[in-house]
Formats: sequence, C-alpha cells, structure tokens
Amino acid sequence: MPKVTTLDDVKCAASNTRMSPPWDGYSVELRRAYEGDVVLVEALGDSGAYAEVENADGRSEALYAGDKFISVLGNRQSSKYLCGAVPREGIDLGPDTELHLLSNGGIVGIAEKSPDYLCPPLALRCHGVLMLNGRPVNTIDRAVSGPTGAVRPIILVAASSTDAGKTTLASRLVASLTHDHGLQVAAAKLAGTGCLEDILRHRDAGARWIADFPDAGLPSTYTDAAKYRPAVRSVLDRLAVEEPDVIVAELGGDLIWANIPTLLTMPEVMDSVLSLVIIPADVLSAIGAELLLNEWGVSVPIVWVAPPTQNPVSFRLRMDAHVPGKLIDARSREDIRSLATRFATDLKDRAGEIAGDGGGLRV
Repeated sequence: MPKVTTLDDVKCAASNTRMSPPWDGYSVELRRAYEGDVVLVEALGDSGAYAEVENADGRSEALYAGDKFISVLGNRQSSKYLCGAVPREGIDLGPDTELHLLSNGGIVGIAEKSPDYLCPPLALRCHGVLMLNGRPVNTIDRAVSGPTGAVRPIILVAASSTDAGKTTLASRLVASLTHDHGLQVAAAKLAGTGCLEDILRHRDAGARWIADFPDAGLPSTYTDAAKYRPAVRSVLDRLAVEEPDVIVAELGGDLIWANIPTLLTMPEVMDSVLSLVIIPADVLSAIGAELLLNEWGVSVPIVWVAPPTQNPVSFRLRMDAHVPGKLIDARSREDIRSLATRFATDLKDRAGEIAGDGGGLRV
C-alpha cells in the first residue's frame, strides 16, 4: 500500500496552488504524479536559486531546512533563470524522491543544470500528492468554463526577453488609463511563470480586477497548447464578466515561447486586441520579432518600446532605418501617458462603433 501522511506543520501553500487552509479532509499519498498535481514538499536546505516561496497572499516566506509547504508540479523554461519539468509520463513518487523548487510561486519539478550565475536549485523531499475524497488534487482539473461572450478590449504587453521591463510598463499604462482617463481597467498575466507578484503590482497601479493563468489551473504556460487555449480563454472570460473598459495583459518571458505564439494566433482573442506593445532587447530583436509576427499573421497595430538598457536616441535612429513605426521610450512617463491617451481615444472610437450593446466606456 502507498504510504499516506497528514498535512501536519505546513508552513504555507504556494501562490500557484491557489489554495488556502484549512487542510481538513486532505491526505498525502505517494503515487505517480503529473503536471498540475498539488504536492507536499519539504525543504532539504535553506539556500538555492529560490530559497523562499510566495504564499497565497502574495508574500514571500523564507524557507529553512525542514519547512514543509504545499506546491504544484509544473514546467519552467526560463531563458535566464531555472529550467525544469515534469516528465509527460509522470514521476513515481517514493520516500526518497527529490524535486527542486523552480519558481518563487511554488512550481516544483526536476531541474536541469543551473547556469553558473545562479545558485543550484533548492532540493526538496516530496511527501506525496494531496488527496481529497480519494482523488489526487490537480490544478489543471479545475473546471474551465466555456466562452461566456465577447472578449473585452485588450492591450498586450510583450518583450523579446525576460526582465525587459514588461511589468513596469504595463503598470504605468494601467495607472495612466485609470488616473488620467478615468477608465475601469482589468489586468492579467497570460503567459510565463505564474506567481502573484506581477498582477499585484498591476493592482497597486489601479487595476480594479486582476487574474492570471494559475487562476485557471496552469502552474505555468510552458505546457501543451491544448491545455493553454481553454485556460487563457477562461482568464479573459473571468475578467469580461466584470465589464472593464480595457484589459492590460502582460505576456511573461519572451515572445517566441510559453505559448505566446498560440495566443497570438487565437482569432477570438486577437480580434479584441487594440495593440501589441513590444519591448525588444535591441533593434535586431525588433527585426526578428517583426518577421515572426508577419509569419504568424499578426495584424494588430504594433507599438515598439525603446528598452531601458538602450540609448533611446540611437535606438530610434536604427529603428527608423529598419523597423519604422510607432516608438516610445520606456523611461519617459510623458511617452507612456501619450500612449495611454491614444489607447483611451481608440477605446472611445471603438465603443462608438458598437451600437445597442448597452456597454461603452464609463467616462
């Protein structure tokens, strides 16, 4: 018989599980486990690439050897940070099974070798899968509703690489749309590695409603497109019910991975996109992004953003020569306000074209 333990002395549930105590009725069982399974793990040390875990309230808690916490099996393929996965055939969990903490949001799996500039991943002992009423708890099994209607207008914020300033830019757009134009804004993260930190920053900036893909059961979007499509639609449907004037949606990581190409080729989503705002690492990245977007048939208006790591004057000169189009400076608050004004005008024009829907902007 598989070993069964209880959830004694649990420090917290990681944010990506979207679970909170009490743990009455749950047990823990060593068994074969798969992507999305919620597991009880124990830290085997107190140092690693991630030595803290974000709890269900969005606060990071430091981990020490012996700490037990609830996490979720998932995949991560960060271009800069950790890369690890759960095998498609699953993992046979036993008393000596060692896993690794792949993200602050509590994704765990089997890590590949860490880059030299990172500490090795924090090793974890897995006590087993959470069970409820005789069934394993799996986030991906959560009910995903079908489309409830039209998607609200969306502004997508993306980049050619991680750590490009997407969250900062998206938050400043949210703040300007909210405070300068009186719009009711929702914010979302639709791709990347899940955690609460980014969408909580959007809420701090003025977003009235927030949601991301762990709300629809995905630990990350490094997964099958067949799992991603209904999940991302579920996130957008959840926000559409609130009837925001606009959704500012951040796409984590880089433009070519984590199912971002899947999203950009979903017509039911892209038909509602006002603009795709892209922060390229450099002009060569912008050239490559433009080629790929054309290949994917993406026809929405593109706004290019001079990244904070580049001289905006020389960046503009090169962009004008190779990728002409709308360009703003990520460090210029005035540029961001001007872009928000443009979006607010576009929203009013779009609302004026829609007759008899009873909707429109609340301005």
